[in-house]
Amino acid sequence: MFCFQHRLFQKEDLFGLISLPAADVASLAARWARDVHLVTATSGEVLDNLLTLMGGESRELLVTTRLVVVSERMADAARKIGFARVTVADHASDHALLSALYRAIRS
Repeated sequence: MFCFQHRLFQKEDLFGLISLPAADVASLAARWARDVHLVTATSGEVLDNLLTLMGGESRELLVTTRLVVVSERMADAARKIGFARVTVADHASDHALLSALYRAIRS
């Protein structure tokens, strides 16, 4: 359950209230291997939105890209989705996220 504007909603109901940004997924997918080397997700919702945007044939491009997350819980969820290369920040601060990004790039 989520509260939005003082009303309670199930997670599935939020997709009708909050729209994803417009994206040219075909163009992004065509450039992905050249331009995208690492993805960060700071919440489960960010990860869900990425999967929604990169659905279908583009999904494989996403899950084979190195992912940096802010918690072990998110890492576990990402691995269940299919991400193989997941780096976890020590905690959810800017410094810890930057350190995790550095570790991910170096590995």
